[in-house]
Amino acid sequence: MSRKKTSTFNKIVVGTTVVSMLGLGVGIGSKIMNNNSEPAHDNNTLVMHLKDGKSLKDVELLYDTTDDIEFDKVFRLSKRLPNTYIVDPAKDDDSRIGKIIDLLEDDGDVVDAEFNKIYSIPKGETVVSSDDSKVNKGFPNDPFYQKGKMWGMTAIGAEKLYDALKGVKVKRKAKVYVLDTGISQHEDLEAKLYAKDGHGHGTHCAGTIAAITNNGKGVSSLDPDGRFIELYGKKVLSDGGSGSTSGIAKAIIQSADEGADVISMSLGGPGYSKVLEKAVKYAQSKGGIVVAAAGNENSDAKNSNPAKSEGVITGGAVGQDGKGVKRVSFSNDGKIVDVSAPGMKIWSTTPKKNRMGNGQEYMAIQGTSMATPHVAGLTGMMIAVNPDIRGKGEVVTNMLRETGSDPKTESNKPIGKFINAYGSVKAAMKYK
Repeated sequence: MSRKKTSTFNKIVVGTTVVSMLGLGVGIGSKIMNNNSEPAHDNNTLVMHLKDGKSLKDVELLYDTTDDIEFDKVFRLSKRLPNTYIVDPAKDDDSRIGKIIDLLEDDGDVVDAEFNKIYSIPKGETVVSSDDSKVNKGFPNDPFYQKGKMWGMTAIGAEKLYDALKGVKVKRKAKVYVLDTGISQHEDLEAKLYAKDGHGHGTHCAGTIAAITNNGKGVSSLDPDGRFIELYGKKVLSDGGSGSTSGIAKAIIQSADEGADVISMSLGGPGYSKVLEKAVKYAQSKGGIVVAAAGNENSDAKNSNPAKSEGVITGGAVGQDGKGVKRVSFSNDGKIVDVSAPGMKIWSTTPKKNRMGNGQEYMAIQGTSMATPHVAGLTGMMIAVNPDIRGKGEVVTNMLRETGSDPKTESNKPIGKFINAYGSVKAAMKYK
């Protein structure tokens, strides 16, 4: 029997302003729930997707006064996703998110409803130490490169790329967005958009993408003189390292609207998120290329999101193996892993105040989070030398694969081609 709707919209407050939690991850009055039968999720909200042509007034549960479920707010996540809403039940009903989802999905005007899942920095990423492996001379003059600590840049062919880029004219810099714990101001970074990073993870990823190279300080990136990449930071994860899928989705949409060429996400979680998938598709429709970490569970990356989202360039991690590279034991693998990049003992920038090692402005960390910015930075370099490949994710992925090499890995654990910075940028230059 259908429920009778009330004549006025008196149970909820409807708006389009997204509360601050959606942009800042978990930690602003919300709780993370993780019951045995439910994924880790925000205990204050859920996500609802309406059918085309339907409005909130068509959803009976929101009006029904005969049940005991009440709502504080319902608002559209973004005008770019007109059918997607954030539903905020009244405080007394926060513990019944699962039941509310079931009831909403029984409504014929609702496509589906989902938990506002909590995603985070991939598990198991640790700060490590590394010895000087050799002494480098010449360009670049950054101390960590000179001491031989930037093995990852050397392995992907950065030195050869630096030589090839001398005198190359750039029509415009590629806009690379880092969606993470933020990007703090740092002596070895120059970003167009900062977001205070109390954790350190986002600033570390940013340094791999676009550290100021050849300035006699810190570390190096693929951009030899700052002509190729503009860096932007958006805080989607709290200083504790986690955030809601709705918050991440909103930041993806905002980045796309601001003209992002590359969106780098060293984050993720298990299962499927429709709101995240919608946001990724929107970014791709606006010309953005999304790069994501494969994850650190030593399992198939098809179980990790957004790594498994269609069109996303997914990066696995490798470490040194003599003169070659080898899949690291923690890296996820599988057919959806497009490419691999350095992810062991990666030195990069960190804020003085961080949760990984207070007072240290440079640290070595390992994880697929560290591999991802190598791929994102390289993708940005490719777009900078040839803007015609902007938004052509399949073309870029094929270039990365075709110019890459085979890392050592188990036969049942494919991890994609190991990236070649020089080869990929040269391929981009030749593309018409």
